[in-house]
Order: sequence, then structure tokens, then C-alpha cells
Amino acid sequence: MRIKKIRKSLLCLFFAVIPFTLSSCSASSTVINGINIWEKYNTLGSYITDSPSDGLKWISQRALSLRIRINPETEGESDKYEFGTAWIYAKDDSSPFTYYLATNIHVIANLNKLNSTTERYQESDWGSLKKLENYEFVNLDFNFVTDNQISSLIKKPNGEINYLYEYPSPNDNKDTKDYKDTYIALSLGDKAQHPEIVYTATGKDLLKNTVDEKNEYINPYSKKIIENPAIDFAIIKVDFSSVLDKINQNGTTVKQFLETYDSNPTTFSKSPIIDYNSTFYLAGFPENYETWKPNLNVAWLGLNDIKLNSDNNFISLNYESQISKYANFDNPKGPMPSVSSLSYVKQESKDNLFLWYRNVANQLIIGGGSLGGGSSGSMLVSEKDNKFYVVGIYWGAYEFTTRNGIDYAYGGVDLLKTNPYFIDVENRGITLRYNFPGYDVTKAAGIAVKEI
Repeated sequence: MRIKKIRKSLLCLFFAVIPFTLSSCSASSTVINGINIWEKYNTLGSYITDSPSDGLKWISQRALSLRIRINPETEGESDKYEFGTAWIYAKDDSSPFTYYLATNIHVIANLNKLNSTTERYQESDWGSLKKLENYEFVNLDFNFVTDNQISSLIKKPNGEINYLYEYPSPNDNKDTKDYKDTYIALSLGDKAQHPEIVYTATGKDLLKNTVDEKNEYINPYSKKIIENPAIDFAIIKVDFSSVLDKINQNGTTVKQFLETYDSNPTTFSKSPIIDYNSTFYLAGFPENYETWKPNLNVAWLGLNDIKLNSDNNFISLNYESQISKYANFDNPKGPMPSVSSLSYVKQESKDNLFLWYRNVANQLIIGGGSLGGGSSGSMLVSEKDNKFYVVGIYWGAYEFTTRNGIDYAYGGVDLLKTNPYFIDVENRGITLRYNFPGYDVTKAAGIAVKEI
């Protein structure tokens, strides 16, 4: 079997709608000591049904599409847009219209100007890094759907995806200039309106306020301490007070959207143990990059009634050794392919300069669960006693092709809390177990949340 690429579902687009995928790489093989480590995943299915559900409705009442405007790399070019999905993590009780939004680290990396640096790096397909000299955040735009719309915004039985558009299909020959931009620009006229990065699940902050705070992650192949561990989870604080009267494409105001959330806040499980007998839901905002729809209107995709079991559990470090020919894993300054890495901004430690973070998360992978570019940051939700709670955060997809030419794609979800976990590495007939500390980002972030 051969890894085709590993893709984070954040799509980077110029206004002329020239797409490219952020952070992808190829690898030589996934066969370790004669054992194909992906083989058991080939039979996984997500059992997606074509119907509305209370689970998708619950997600829609707190999910936002983010469109981040960035200065072009070259003077004279149009602004660049990048997309992601976020959801309301909690409300800031000290301010009536300020909320904490959760998303991926690689999404909020585009807010780099707000993170005390303008240094940002772009990864090539083979792991080389290029510094983007003029990469500067301009503004944060957002949009949302209304929960009475979601029944038509799901995958059809034939596999096609229903998107929500305000305007007609390309058969009507509409020019792009006739399309109204339905994204809402967050006012940045006052400093208080700036979205603020308040937490990233990186380094010591990943284990902060947990019983395993002093534990360390050890690379099972190099036997060295992983000094830049992370899961792809971050929180920003946003003040919506300047845009309360703005409406989405269905005529719902931002204030109404927030009030709906206030009546039914986001909840999390008290337990780090996944209940595989429950039903799961995943939904977010993929970006359709056809030229007739120039990223001006929100799109939504919900995956319903997902069934999982312990075989869906996955830790990306267990095939690192097979791609070492393309990267130096011992040198943080060396090229780093996107497999199990997170693009972010420059981060200095005592001994090293990091241009990326290492994803050490305990993960779930979902067969058929690739939502598409722009959906990075979506929540994976579980149901318990007719109540819903967040289990993990979607960051993108593992995609690969077998030697027979069969393509597989699995949605990748970093769990938000987990007991200590491990991977077994076999070498010359001897199996060695490498343990990782448990983590709980809801405690580490230090923001009060509701648990069930």
C-alpha cells in the first residue's frame, strides 16, 4: 500500500479561485515488518444516512464558517482567502456578546499578526518550508446556517453533496460580479473587536491543569522527547457586539443565532472514555471552489448516524519511520512533511526553533468521513440520553491508494480528552509499547464549560 497524501481540510484560495491544498505529502510505504498497518481500516464504514437529525441541528446552532482575509504575498495581487470551520466553545460571562470559538491550530495560524509575529511558513508537497514575507492578516469574516435549513444540506444517496447557495446554478450563466457576498465582516475598527487567540493545545499548555502535566511525550522511533507536541485544537475569543444586526442568507441575525446558542450551550462529556455504542455526527462548512461560486456564499455538509468502534482509534506516529527518507525527524529546523505535523508560526524553545508542531493526539479516523476543504475545525458529536456532547475536533483527511489503485479517505479527528494511551511498535519480532500521557484540553484551556 502507498500513502497518497495527507490533507488538512483548510483550502487556500485567491479571489480568482485558484485552489491549492495546504500541507500534503507522499510516503514510500506503510508496510512495517511485513504488516500492512492500514489494512484493518479498509473495511471501516461511516454509515451515513440521508436525513435530517437532531444531531445536525445541534451542531448547526453553534457552528460558524470562517473566512480569513490575508494580504497577498505579492504587491498588486488581490487579497487571499482561507477557510475553516469553528464552533462556539463557551460564552464569556463578563461580556454579553463575547464568545469563545474552537477551531484548529492550522486555521487560526492565519491570524498570525495577532500572535505577536508575522512570520508564517508554507509547506511544499515534499516537506520543504518557505517563509511568506508579506503574509498578514486583514480581517475575519464569518457565516452560519439556520437549523431549519439543514435537512436539505446533507449527502445524497448517490454520494453527491447538497450545498447551500443563495444564487442559481451555473446553468443560469450568472457572472461572478452579480453574486452577493453573504459572509459577515467582523468589524476591526476598535481594538476590542480583534479576535484574540486565547489557547492553543501545544507544548506544556496541552497538559496544563491535568494530572499528567509533568509527563512527557517520547518519540518511539528516535527515543527522544517530543519537545513540540500538540493536538490540532485552539480557542479564539470574539466580540460580536458590532455585528448583532447583520443577517445570514436566510435572514437570521447574528443576535438571534447567539440567543439560540445561549438557550442550549455546548456540552462536553465528563468521561475521557469513548462510548462506541452511541451515534456520532460530524458537520461543517466545506468550500466549493468552482469558478461560478467565488467563495461568497456558505456551504454546509452534515454526516449523520456515524457508527464507530475501537478499530477506528488511530495514532499517527505509528507509521512515521516509513517516511523518514523524506524528512529529518530529529531536527526541528529540518524539512517536515505534513504527516502528523501542524503548521503554525515561529515558536522558540530553550534549545530549538520550531516552525511546526507535532500532532500527538489520540485520534479517531472515520471511513468516508472526509468533509472537504474549509471544514477543518468541525466538531465530532456524540449522543447520550438524547443529549449531545463534543468528542473531538476534525482536522482533515488521511487519503491513500493501494497498490491495486483503490482510493481510501478517512476523516481525521483529534480527541479533546483521553486517558493515557499507547502504541505498539514491532521490531525484529519484539513488540515494544510506548505510552503517552492523557490530556484534557477542556481543563487545560481554563475556560469553564458544561459537562454531562
